[in-house]
Amino acid sequence: MFTKELNKLAHKIKKAHSLTWGEALKLAIALPEENLMASTSLLGDWTYETARAVAGHFYGIAKTYEEVRDSGRAFYFRRLANKIYAALDAGYTYSFSALLIKNSVKDSAVQEAVDFYLAAYRAQPTARQLKLVRNSQRYASLAKLPVWFF
Repeated sequence: MFTKELNKLAHKIKKAHSLTWGEALKLAIALPEENLMASTSLLGDWTYETARAVAGHFYGIAKTYEEVRDSGRAFYFRRLANKIYAALDAGYTYSFSALLIKNSVKDSAVQEAVDFYLAAYRAQPTARQLKLVRNSQRYASLAKLPVWFF
C-alpha cells in the first residue's frame, strides 16, 4: 500500500544515496521500517561487527562458488569481501553508500546485502545461502545465519 510514510521514506533513501525514485521506492517497500533510519542500519554506516559479518558472508559465498566452479561469481564476491575487509583494516567504516560506489542497486551484491539485512531481521538464511547449501555440503557446515549489529 502506497502511503505518505512510504513516500517520505523513499525520498529520504533517494536523497541519501543518489538513487532514482524507482530504486529508492523499491528499497523502501522491501525494507522493514523498524530501525531503518538508525545510523547503523543497512542504509547507514555499518558497525564494525556488521561489516565483518557482511564481508564474511560474501567471502563464504565466493568460496562456495569457487568450489562449484563458478569463477565469475566467485571473483565478484571475493573482491567485494576483500574491499570491505581492507576498509576495516585501514580503520574506516563501511556503508551502503560505499557498496553503491562500484555497484548499482540492480547488482547481485547490493541485492545480497539487502537480503542479508532482511534475513538478519527475520533470523533466517538468505535465498542465496539456501541455494548454495543445496550445492555444497561444506558450505552447509560453515554457513552462519546473517546477523546485524546496531
